[in-house]
Amino acid sequence: MDKKNKIYIAIGILLVLLVSVFTLFYPFLFSNKSNRTDNVVVKEKNVVIQPKKESNYTKKHNEKGYESIKEAQSYLDSSSKETQDSKKIEENVEEMISYLESLDNYTNAYPSYEAHLNDTPDADVKTLAMIIKGNYKVSRLETYDTSVKEIKQVIISLSREDVSTISYLFNYNTESEQFELINLYGNLDSFAAE
Repeated sequence: MDKKNKIYIAIGILLVLLVSVFTLFYPFLFSNKSNRTDNVVVKEKNVVIQPKKESNYTKKHNEKGYESIKEAQSYLDSSSKETQDSKKIEENVEEMISYLESLDNYTNAYPSYEAHLNDTPDADVKTLAMIIKGNYKVSRLETYDTSVKEIKQVIISLSREDVSTISYLFNYNTESEQFELINLYGNLDSFAAE
């Protein structure tokens, strides 16, 4: 093989490598700034206040004197302090409940940004919808400040006549105005009987 052919082969290999590297990094080189701010929003969503792993509330949901609100309170983050600044949260809870009540069937429920449930998993939204469609009404709402400025913890208690109260613990992002379900406390046995 002569020197001229070796040069052509080397140039060909370099061109293939150059095109491969360019193809790999093209999306990063020419992405616009709006995509970069979207990434920041995703990172903000990851700011989560974790509830306590263990509760000091010892009663079980099938024992006499059990109160779901007290169990939910026992799982609040240790930095949580009750706040009276809950007007916007109350409005958003009303919008959430209105959305769930308007559904023909709880299976039609889905995480909705407009209903402030975008950060709550689909199965949990359907369970909440089933409870609301089962004629449970909001009986109590408690709001707590946390150590993270844009996150509050919210307990929503739902009651129905002749059935035990169910309480939900949510993280609420004050910037996006979205609820993220942490846990449900209480007894759903009334649904098993229906």
